[in-house]
Amino acid sequence: NEIALVDPRLGLMEKLTSLSMSVNFISRLPDEIGMLTALTSCDVSDNTLPLLPASFILLTSLVSLDVSNNVLHALPEGFRLLSNLEELSLARNKLFTIGPSLSALHRMRTLDLSGN
Repeated sequence: NEIALVDPRLGLMEKLTSLSMSVNFISRLPDEIGMLTALTSCDVSDNTLPLLPASFILLTSLVSLDVSNNVLHALPEGFRLLSNLEELSLARNKLFTIGPSLSALHRMRTLDLSGN
């Protein structure tokens, strides 16, 4: 795929539970992604994301998140609010520190931080 821009109207899909936008050229997610409060699975791997929007912490129904193979330098402030996360892949990014936010995610079963 060659998607580079994500239309902010994506946030209008309020019943969406699974979103996969992997293997594209996405360098920015719209703030409106935070409106997808029913989302339980999100895969934005293999893009060029340097950060996740601050509104990402509103996705409190997320159970699985794959942000591997991007260029993330840090997680959004308040990432610990994603308390339903069970699977998280942050592999192959540019993370230098993960901070205390991940230790608050008590449901986490799988965490991949390899290749940072």
